[in-house]
Amino acid sequence: MSLLLQYRETEAELKRLKEHLDSLSSSDELKQDLKFVEELDALMQTYGKRPRDVVAAVAPDLLQQKASAAPDEQSNPRRARNIKVYRHPETNEIIETKGGNHKVLKQWKAKYGADTVESWMSIKD
Repeated sequence: MSLLLQYRETEAELKRLKEHLDSLSSSDELKQDLKFVEELDALMQTYGKRPRDVVAAVAPDLLQQKASAAPDEQSNPRRARNIKVYRHPETNEIIETKGGNHKVLKQWKAKYGADTVESWMSIKD
């Protein structure tokens, strides 16, 4: 894609987003929501409360649900890392790794630069 085409598409997207922002800004519902948030912030500051305190006062069952869900998340705290495949464009040598601590990968990064080597990377599903 040419740079000029990218520029025109970005310009059109920006125009569309500005129109969307203008329509949101003129919305009475948004104005009411913003006023509510401002007044709620002022009220919390007056009484020295945090958002968590407000939730505990208004809907304590939400905090209970979150607390009970936490142990399940704790049982597997790390997500599995994706396999990254690096293909050297000149030699077609392939490296598959889950991390950056690979001997040949480090050599490539030292020789060609990290940005260049990262451009050779694709993620294996």
